[in-house]
Amino acid sequence: MYKNIKVEAEHNCGIYCLFSNIDDRIYIGSSKDIQYRLNYHFKKLISNNHTNSHLQNFINKYSIKNLDYKILENCLEKELISREQYYIDNNKNLFNISKIAGKVEMNEETKNKLHYSMKGKPPHKNTIEAVKISSKNRIYTSETRKIRSENMKRIRKESNNYNFKGERNNNSKLKDYQVFEILELLNTKIKQTEIAKIYNVSKYCISLIKNNKSYKHIERCSNQ
Repeated sequence: MYKNIKVEAEHNCGIYCLFSNIDDRIYIGSSKDIQYRLNYHFKKLISNNHTNSHLQNFINKYSIKNLDYKILENCLEKELISREQYYIDNNKNLFNISKIAGKVEMNEETKNKLHYSMKGKPPHKNTIEAVKISSKNRIYTSETRKIRSENMKRIRKESNNYNFKGERNNNSKLKDYQVFEILELLNTKIKQTEIAKIYNVSKYCISLIKNNKSYKHIERCSNQ
């Protein structure tokens, strides 16, 4: 029976595999947090809710006790994709749906399954951290920097007499600086659903911000 998997910190970033005890099929994966990723795989497989139909079908037929794991190698975070691709290229009988490292391919049924399994659940701390890093490392155009600067100056100047817009409105769920962050995240590949979870608001709220139907006092860049 599956138990909580523990991986020592110095071995927690690298390439891992899930392999069948019945045949030679193998799943190749990579992560900067192998412990979390392995536990995620087994938890989803046991609950019959894994996004990889090949792995899920195997477990449904042969049970979880016929699937094992091992760490293939440890490497730096920047090397994860290239090393994962190396193992994918050198193994033929794969559980992997996609043969391209870092790319997740799902059919519509699996996408819907994942959507409903995540509904109402807060994002994992790794997801939040990735969003923060993405925002922090983003390169802004001169136009964006100018608009951000003008907005912040105006907010500071009018903070005591804001005509009940934005955070001055008692019904507002977001601070103005959070709206700035949301506008930046909307320019990334992060889905509106995930952004909504991070800020604990509805997807509809994020959509209104994106379409300039709420928080209109905050100026948008031309590409937002």
